[in-house]
Amino acid sequence: MGEALLKNICYSSVGIWYPLQWHQLTVFKMVKSIQYRKKSILKDMIDKIEWRQRDMILYSKGHTLGALLQNLDLYVLSGPENISILGLTQRLGTLLALDVELQIWYRQLLQEFPSPLYWPTTSEGNDTAAFSFRSLQLAHLMLDYWALGLIVSVTIATLCQQIPHQERPVENDSRSPANSARSEADESSDESRDVLSFVHRAKVDHNGARHMELALRIMESVPFCMDTEHGLSSSQKCLFGARVAMFLLERHPPKKFATYQAIYNALSINKGLNFAKGIGSTLQRWEKKV
Repeated sequence: MGEALLKNICYSSVGIWYPLQWHQLTVFKMVKSIQYRKKSILKDMIDKIEWRQRDMILYSKGHTLGALLQNLDLYVLSGPENISILGLTQRLGTLLALDVELQIWYRQLLQEFPSPLYWPTTSEGNDTAAFSFRSLQLAHLMLDYWALGLIVSVTIATLCQQIPHQERPVENDSRSPANSARSEADESSDESRDVLSFVHRAKVDHNGARHMELALRIMESVPFCMDTEHGLSSSQKCLFGARVAMFLLERHPPKKFATYQAIYNALSINKGLNFAKGIGSTLQRWEKKV
């Protein structure tokens, strides 16, 4: 019944479409799925539709991320006896694949709109970088894209830190022939090197500099969306991206942290969005569970 209802809402003879209420519900459930690291109740239905709208394609990947975070948490909490290098590397590979999908999405977005999508701007007396966008819709879309990319990248980096610690030395079976033991040991050693090489590449690509760049780009884009002429709803749409960015900046404060904190305060207080702080409360489980 749910699938039929979704199809009736989202499909017409001229293609895929959806009302504003469905769009808002999809985004809301995506944020909740990531916040609580739990698969969204909409994910299975969303996956069955071949979305054409660029924003819905992005949000479908956000629902995938929420499900992957739940899977990772359940695996980590299953106990040390159930955790293996293979299991961790498989989950790392899935996250890396999602990161590639996000990058492909962005390249396709660039093909659909004239370049540039956004550009740096400066104002008199303010040396903090800020970004302007071709349209408000693109600004919100880019904020969500950067936020999803930041969560994926931070999770990949955190997972990479866990994998080497799961290594165990190869123990030869004394009951086996010596040559067989050496062969198995060599094979195990080769596999271990492959895993470490795989993890090393992921570490290099998903480092602190990349995380900081994404977080700063988000916070330097928020003022554009908070402009009075854009209304309160525009500020509300920044909520997800800003909270994700501040989660990182609070743990690794840059030189101009006070400026970014002021931007966030303006969003959460001046715009009447105090509940924004609630989004970050459960995100702290990243460091505890993974």
